[in-house]
Amino acid sequence: MQDDEQKNGFGYEYLQKISYLSGWRYEYVYGTFETLFEKLKSGEIDILAGVRDTKECRGLVNFSDFIMSQEDGENYYICTAKRRTDLLKKLNSTLS
Repeated sequence: MQDDEQKNGFGYEYLQKISYLSGWRYEYVYGTFETLFEKLKSGEIDILAGVRDTKECRGLVNFSDFIMSQEDGENYYICTAKRRTDLLKKLNSTLS
């Protein structure tokens, strides 16, 4: 996907609603989920939607307090990079 392509899907719509409520503006970064999750862990990107809640992931990134979606008993969240506790606080405030 590129910036000039139309974006859609649940994760995109969810982030758009957060943007509307919080006043945030996003700079989109494209890649596979695995690549983007690695960038989130390293702090190259600040926020990622659709992260499955696992023990391994819990220590690597900050999970929001609110479930984004649930599928087949698995919970998915929006997460922030570990160093971005400021974003996590604003995200949780917006979602509440």
